[in-house]
Amino acid sequence: MYSDSENVPTAHAQAKFLVKGYSNSNIREIEKILSELTGVYHVNIRESDGETTIDYNPFQTSLASVSTILEKRGLENTFLPYV
Repeated sequence: MYSDSENVPTAHAQAKFLVKGYSNSNIREIEKILSELTGVYHVNIRESDGETTIDYNPFQTSLASVSTILEKRGLENTFLPYV
């Protein structure tokens, strides 16, 4: 990724994950944590089925880092490729 001193390209991508393990007590916390990642523009978690949509700059944030954050909180997650 880029250091703070470099000019970071602007880009926009969207990724969806299916996440298992959300609860009423952790869903807003996870949404806040993901939203605070550098390069993340917006996070939406659909409580009914765990679909998590992330709008982000792929030059600043990797999908692997998002997955790792979810896993460290005991949440099973699967990247949903676009069909």
